[in-house]
Amino acid sequence: MTVPPSGTRPAPPAAPAPPGLGVTTVLDLVYLLTIVAVMTVVALVAKGVERL
Repeated sequence: MTVPPSGTRPAPPAAPAPPGLGVTTVLDLVYLLTIVAVMTVVALVAKGVERL
């Protein structure tokens, strides 16, 4: 087992690919749908508060 010289660091992990490149997973879709649902609920609640 060789010890790397001091001061060297392992290569950083690869950055995740940006959305829209065909790598969208089911979890990504659920995450986006959750955000849309929360934003919709917040908008409806805000409108309801304005009516009071």
